[in-house]
Amino acid sequence: MRILILSIIIFTIGLSCKQRKNSNEFYVLSYHDSLSRNGIPPPPTPPGLKYYSNIVMIFDTSNNIYLYQVDIYGKNGEIIEKGLGQTWCCGDEEYPFFLDLTPNDLITINANYFIDFIKDNDCFFRLDTNYKSTNRFLYLVSDFDTIKNKGFYELLDYIKTSKNEKNRVYYIIRGSTEEERQVLKYKRSVDYYDPKSINWSENFLDGKTKPFTLKYDSLEKRFEMIIKKRVSFKENALRLAPIK
Repeated sequence: MRILILSIIIFTIGLSCKQRKNSNEFYVLSYHDSLSRNGIPPPPTPPGLKYYSNIVMIFDTSNNIYLYQVDIYGKNGEIIEKGLGQTWCCGDEEYPFFLDLTPNDLITINANYFIDFIKDNDCFFRLDTNYKSTNRFLYLVSDFDTIKNKGFYELLDYIKTSKNEKNRVYYIIRGSTEEERQVLKYKRSVDYYDPKSINWSENFLDGKTKPFTLKYDSLEKRFEMIIKKRVSFKENALRLAPIK
C-alpha cells in the first residue's frame, strides 16, 4: 500500500513538473512587448506602424490563424501604394484607427498548414530573408494573454536572420485591439455582425472618440493618411444572377 501511495505521489509530482515545463514554453504577452527581430532589439517603431502593417496575423488559442490586410488612403480617398512592410506616416496616433473590419475580412488558416500556406504564397509574404529588395514588417496578434497556437512558434522558426544586415524581417507581438476582439467574437460564433449596434469605447485615434460619430469623422480627416481594412474576398463571391 505504501509503495502504491508513493508511486502516485511521484507520478503526480512528475506530471506537475511536466505541465509547468510545457506552460513555460508558451509566449506570454506583457505590457512591455514591443518591436523585436528574433530577440534582437531593433530601432524604435516607425511612425504610423503603432498598430498595423500591411498584413496582420492573429493567432487564436485553437489551431486557427486569422489574416487580414489594410490599405493606406490619402485625403482624396486614393490608395497610397507602399511595399510590404515599408514605413507609413499616418501621424503619431496613440490609439488605433477604426478599420471597418468585418468577420468576412479575416481569412482563416489551420495551424497545421500555416507554414505551407506562407511558403506557397511567398509573393505576398516574402518572409524568406534571401529576398533582398526591402525589409518586411509584421504584426503578430493574440486575443489571449498566452499564445498556445503552434503556428506562432513555427512562424518564428521560419523567419531566419539574414546575412544581409540591410534586409530583415521585423515583427511586433501585441494583444488584440478592441475592434479585432469584437470581430473575432463574431467570426467564431458566425453571428450577424453589425458594428453600429456595438457600444464601442472611446479608445480610438485620440482616446476620446467613438467610431460612427461626427467627432470621429472630423478627427480622422485631420490625418494626412488613413488606415482602413482591405477587402480580400467579397461575401458570397460565387453568386450568379438568376437564370431566366
